[in-house]
Amino acid sequence: MLLRLTVIITACLCLGLLSPLQAQDPATDDHAYLTLVDSAQTATATGRYDDAAALLHRALSARPASPTNVLLLSNLGMVQHYAGRDSLAYTTLSSALAQAPGSATILMNRGKVLTALGRFDSAIADFSAALRRDTSRMEPRFYRAMLLIHTGEVLSADADADTLMWRSPRSRMALEAKSACLRAMSRFDEAIPLLNDLINHYPDAAAYGARAACRVMTDDLNGAAADIAEALTRDPSNPDFLLTRALLNKKRYRREDSLKDAEEAIRNGANPERVKAVLAL
Repeated sequence: MLLRLTVIITACLCLGLLSPLQAQDPATDDHAYLTLVDSAQTATATGRYDDAAALLHRALSARPASPTNVLLLSNLGMVQHYAGRDSLAYTTLSSALAQAPGSATILMNRGKVLTALGRFDSAIADFSAALRRDTSRMEPRFYRAMLLIHTGEVLSADADADTLMWRSPRSRMALEAKSACLRAMSRFDEAIPLLNDLINHYPDAAAYGARAACRVMTDDLNGAAADIAEALTRDPSNPDFLLTRALLNKKRYRREDSLKDAEEAIRNGANPERVKAVLAL
């Protein structure tokens, strides 16, 4: 995103669309301004979010009247989000949105931050607003579908997932969203082929964990064991994976192992009531 922003700013400078700076700070000349943006991109890519935020603040201060500042402000909000400062990120992105209320990108970014803050209804509203501005975008539709599953609106989520599948049936977002909807509707047999595709093209812990859960529910216990072992190798403390292994061990009549996995899942953040419900304890 920052690289794209650098290209936009460079074009504006070449066309004379950005006003000259009056301050004497060394960051006020054109080259230094673009260097700040490039350096912020590098800092973000390497996980140095405090450095990236400081660089973006300098760039914003260097050209306070620049028409591209709203893009910098949006990027600053996401850098703050990556650093775990979600309340601050929300404020920054809301400020950016006030300057560019029609921006689907800023709406989508704020939706991600609202999701992290647990404000799911507001996040869904932002993703929906982003889609009203650009119905072709995959990302806000994907995030909205996943949140709708979380809030129990599975049929609405499935409609979004079907749209993703129609537009790009082998994309990661389409496969993840549609398989998640099928799992939420207990259609585990139908979800497994999509998860096979997902693992073939985009293997990660979440995909193996999801297929393991489906295989447990369809009594393919050997397949589930292989999948959950792979998932836990990649993410050993994931409470959902530990709970899946607990259910698998229960189905294999390994009560002590099941109870140990359940306890470990709770220690790693699983809701105790959910654990009891899943394992019928």
